[in-house]
Amino acid sequence: MMSPSLLAALSEFDGRDTRPLESVRTSHEPTSELVATLLVHMGSDEERIQIAATWLLKAFVRDGLELDGDAVARLSKTLSELPDGHAALHICQVTGRPEIPEPAADAYGAFVRRGLESSATFVRAWATDALHHIALQHPRYADEASKAVARALADPAPSIRARARKIVEQA
Repeated sequence: MMSPSLLAALSEFDGRDTRPLESVRTSHEPTSELVATLLVHMGSDEERIQIAATWLLKAFVRDGLELDGDAVARLSKTLSELPDGHAALHICQVTGRPEIPEPAADAYGAFVRRGLESSATFVRAWATDALHHIALQHPRYADEASKAVARALADPAPSIRARARKIVEQA
């Protein structure tokens, strides 16, 4: 069951001020129950709640949370529900950090392909990064990832070119 403070924080998030989310980040352990609750809220009808849930998930992963295969598989089932925008960006920013099980790879692949076509520059930049990480785990995506990086290196948006250069530097 979701704690009232978590529900309040997700509801209080206005899309800009992350203080309610930071409060959750510092006061809650990222238990499997909390992760499951965040995954449920990623499917919310309210985009603001989706953004808040993905922001927290990203923060916990960046803090060292390792999502287990079950959580990654559940996450893969919510990807098609995420609108283009901040929620998609947050997931692209952590895609590939947990290992993506083979049965979930196609859902992640479809998700990042959608991100590559986004009108949001940062989503496109991070979708390129996410596809690269998917390809590292699932070689069948290597050619597609290589082409996406090449396109990104020639993109007119500086942020997309910068992310592509980081990928090349790290490869």
